[in-house]
Amino acid sequence: MNGLDSDFPLVPLRRLSSAPITNGLGEAGNPDNDEAWPRYIRTTDIATVRSLDPKKRLTLPAEIARQAPVFPYDILMTSAGATVGKSYIHLSGESACFAGYLSRWRVRRDRALPEFMAYFTESALFTSQVQAGAVKSTIENYSAAKYRATLAPVPSLAEQQAIVGFLDRETAQIDAFIAKNEELIALLTERRATVIRNATTTGIGSHEDLVDSGDEQVGPIPTRWRMLRLSFLFGSTASGTTPASEQILDADHADVPWVTTGELREAQITGTLRGVSAEILATTPALRLHPEGALLIAMYGATIGRTAILRVPAASNQAVCALSRPTGCDVEYVELALQASRERLRLKAVGGGQPNINQETVRAFRIPVPPLEEQRAIVAYVWSVPEKMET
Repeated sequence: MNGLDSDFPLVPLRRLSSAPITNGLGEAGNPDNDEAWPRYIRTTDIATVRSLDPKKRLTLPAEIARQAPVFPYDILMTSAGATVGKSYIHLSGESACFAGYLSRWRVRRDRALPEFMAYFTESALFTSQVQAGAVKSTIENYSAAKYRATLAPVPSLAEQQAIVGFLDRETAQIDAFIAKNEELIALLTERRATVIRNATTTGIGSHEDLVDSGDEQVGPIPTRWRMLRLSFLFGSTASGTTPASEQILDADHADVPWVTTGELREAQITGTLRGVSAEILATTPALRLHPEGALLIAMYGATIGRTAILRVPAASNQAVCALSRPTGCDVEYVELALQASRERLRLKAVGGGQPNINQETVRAFRIPVPPLEEQRAIVAYVWSVPEKMET
């Protein structure tokens, strides 16, 4: 017994293939996208089981591409990397070939429908076999040979057609629902960003005269507001470091949370994925314990300007700047002002491959600051906006 549950006969993929299941080419691909050349499909190109990312299109000359062609209804399956088992069925008529980290399966039409087998590659029966058989090395892999031995359920062709029809109808409805929700989320996100930007530059319902802020990217601000450096608003600025890998623990086994920039998502942090021991915190000078209430700002790469507020004391890595000991400011207001100013802050970044900012950049950065009571009113107003948009 194979231990796999199925109401249909289970057959190895090699017996359901009209051509050997094999890997593709080890070429780099042409980024100039010569339209006369076939598309070169790589693992990173796969957006969904039925689509490719148009922004990642590479090509290869026809004489190279014909060594590993992709025909309509061929199924490509990832053989190496973090996305092992991810699949794609080539439903378009676009001329294409495929890369070496993919395995091509050309389904035998007298035994199975490619559309049915594409749905199979999204099933738990398929993924459980891949996960169980993948080699866990530096780069996880599931070879073409293992795909050939992978078992697939094979009902009659009539049953397969009925199942495909049912799943097409159901998934179309689900996809339409997801698309509508994604559109709504995008509209709400844009609306919220506009509310935050307006509230933190001109206030809410204010008829006060406006004056030049001194920064053309900010524009005019109310007369009672000031453009202030973050160093004027916070008495302490600190960062952290990354301990040795063996000193970084799962949160359940750590004494102190340890924050990375991936956890800065304009929200409050009450826990982290990883942490460190009290001993490592005490013996690592660069590892500072940031207090509860500290405002965290990401300083490196694509995450520059992302923020969060600590609701527990925590350490952080060197890519995080922590502002604490606020003076004359509401920390939640400052976070909103930074969200509205994120692109302005990102323009301060320097460096080649990964532009960064540093603590001095953060300290010198200026934001519009109204009187304290108005800051608190703005925070309350912004948090009420989602409720207003729902009613």
